[in-house]
Amino acid sequence: MNTKANRPSTLPVPTILTILSILATGILVSSAPLAFADANSPPNIVSDPGPGHAPAAPANRDNMILNGDFEVSSYEPGCHFNQSNGDITTSVAGITAWGEANEIDYMNDGSDCGYAGPPQSGEAKLAIHRQSILDAADSFCFELDSPVVAGVTYTASFYVQANTDFEPDVGAVEIGLAEDATSFGTFIFSGAGTTEGWTQVEYTFVAPVTASYLCVQLEANTAAWNHLDNFSLEQITVATDQVSWGTLKSVYR
Repeated sequence: MNTKANRPSTLPVPTILTILSILATGILVSSAPLAFADANSPPNIVSDPGPGHAPAAPANRDNMILNGDFEVSSYEPGCHFNQSNGDITTSVAGITAWGEANEIDYMNDGSDCGYAGPPQSGEAKLAIHRQSILDAADSFCFELDSPVVAGVTYTASFYVQANTDFEPDVGAVEIGLAEDATSFGTFIFSGAGTTEGWTQVEYTFVAPVTASYLCVQLEANTAAWNHLDNFSLEQITVATDQVSWGTLKSVYR
């Protein structure tokens, strides 16, 4: 008997349906959010490697912070010290200033303006102060291009350099998430720099709340003056096309 001739030329319908079901299930699995075991570990704090040696960001990330490098403003190039909350809010794009110290410094001429070195990138940097006498501090919030969503994983980073010419402490910079641009909101993490140069602080976390603003302030009980630059907030995603047939086979074998 010619057994080859007696085999069906197409797969039985139940077999086809089974394969399609597996493929569909595999696609759904591949698009699930990636869980990070260290999503709430301490922030990664590293010294700036210098021009031309900055760590490369993953290709699938986009900065959600509007004007995170402070480059867009209506200020003329110069050293603008002790600016009121109203002036900063009106003049620096994407920022709402609200701290009780009411004296943020905005420097945008590409120089160090006499303190803490030139900007980490571009022409502009911003500095916030917590006063030693009154414990009043500068604070502000960044506008985001889309809200942070509770339960989703993000990476936030910024550069900081301390200056102790006027206050004795280095102090830590605190990051929060808020729905109101004039309050700090929910604390997420903090990180401190040094007086020796720019330090990058980076932290990966699962958002505990949904929020439209990323907010910045100095930790309490310190007297410090911190210069800041180059903030970013990026959602961590997994591309569905990164799942291979080998991965599907290992799931369903």
